[in-house]
Amino acid sequence: MVGKVREEWIFCRDGYRFAREFHFLVVGLGGVFDEAWGGKWRDLYSIFRWTVLARLARTPVLCLSVGVEEVHTTLGKFFCKTALSLAKYRSFRDEESKKKVEEMGVRGENRIFPDLAFGLDLQKNLLSTAKQEKSKAIGVSPIAYYDPRFWPVQDVSAYQTYLKRLASFVSWLLCSGYDVVLFPTQIRMDRTAIEELRASVLEDVPVSLHDRLTDSKLRTVDECLALLSQLAMVVTSRLHGVILSFLAGTPVLAISPANKIDSLMEDMELTEYVLGIREIELPWLVDRFQKLDGNRDTMKNRLQQKVAEYRLAVEAQFDIVFSSEGFLDATERRLHKRN
Repeated sequence: MVGKVREEWIFCRDGYRFAREFHFLVVGLGGVFDEAWGGKWRDLYSIFRWTVLARLARTPVLCLSVGVEEVHTTLGKFFCKTALSLAKYRSFRDEESKKKVEEMGVRGENRIFPDLAFGLDLQKNLLSTAKQEKSKAIGVSPIAYYDPRFWPVQDVSAYQTYLKRLASFVSWLLCSGYDVVLFPTQIRMDRTAIEELRASVLEDVPVSLHDRLTDSKLRTVDECLALLSQLAMVVTSRLHGVILSFLAGTPVLAISPANKIDSLMEDMELTEYVLGIREIELPWLVDRFQKLDGNRDTMKNRLQQKVAEYRLAVEAQFDIVFSSEGFLDATERRLHKRN
């Protein structure tokens, strides 16, 4: 116990000195306010601790387009509320996150701006890649949903049911003449789901179709965007799988395990192309997929317009925070006075 207290004291001392060296400390990870993954003593406490240390060091904390997920315990809510209340500036990526923190008692101006991923420089990531769409190539990105090896809520039956239903859909795609590319959007967890999905599909379809199912070993965002830009459509269950597909101009059928995906699809006016992860019976998947396939051109135009709007909103937030008259000046005055 004494060793743990000493370790914490050393971290706080060094963290305070670290915070004093910077103009700002920025929290920009979308779903970082969450106790489902690791509990209240992981990310929530870490952000709470850094925010308090930064406040003592008089270094502003900026929370940009953050997401608030599962925060239910009294202590978890205290960490979340305190960190956000001490922030110099805060914005949320969706209305639901904003509502949650206001119910916790976070007062003041709580803004809403799109996920920071919409600010990615696509000219750097995509324009150097030949965008030759493979009209029959469908990207499928499975996740480790409820997999006891990775998921905080462990339910083998739910994971196997999800994988079985998704495998049936991939088999249907192959038998219907589509090529299918399996790819991860979270390397550590998704790789196992991809391998098990692939094995299940190969057992189900004729050998003559095996070459039409490929596994893309992605490791970087640039590689992911390059792949997405070449696909006709994408089926994915992760928020940033949806966002990156949108950035690449590729229509998405979202299999949603969380409200954050539902909220984004609603904001994009695409609710007819999202299914709850427990609702993915094969007939439903085929129906929604065929509707999406028939509306691809319309969808691409809508995505182009919406993504452009979201990118402008992200850039506007950067202007508000980093370029607004008085904000940087006040920070510089604080630094000169402190030093």
